[in-house]
Amino acid sequence: MLNRGAKQIPETVYEDLNADLIILYAEDSPKNIRYFSPKDLEKSGIDRKELRSLACENLKRLLPKIERHGANGLFMLTAGGDYEASLILFNSLWEDLRKEVHGDIVFGIPSRDLLVATGSEDKQNIEKLKQIVQKGFGEGSYRLTPKLFIMSDGKFEEFKQ
Repeated sequence: MLNRGAKQIPETVYEDLNADLIILYAEDSPKNIRYFSPKDLEKSGIDRKELRSLACENLKRLLPKIERHGANGLFMLTAGGDYEASLILFNSLWEDLRKEVHGDIVFGIPSRDLLVATGSEDKQNIEKLKQIVQKGFGEGSYRLTPKLFIMSDGKFEEFKQ
């Protein structure tokens, strides 16, 4: 932001998921996305402990139909092109996907519009997943991370193989 002419980095409301992933809270309008500041949160009267569940409910209402593409243990989840990375917050998606993969869910979110996943015990699909994520990170707009993550005991950790 500073390289775009801002005098200071604005304060935002966020939540750490791990060393690489955060939830950044924002308000989406037809014209732009405006990030929540601590003052906005205070004015709203929303308890910080309830913020994530409220945000997820709002996001569910905003999203078009969530679709799963792929087969044989390698999947891409889509939801309109802007919020695919946010889908990692929906436990019900993980529960459904867990039935279709071998092991714990390993996923990549190289950009905000690409979420791909496979199982931790599926070596062939993990290699494919790595390639998809590297390509998505290299070519995507709104890049996030080239790392893979594993969903284990309700937490997101970097997947190291």
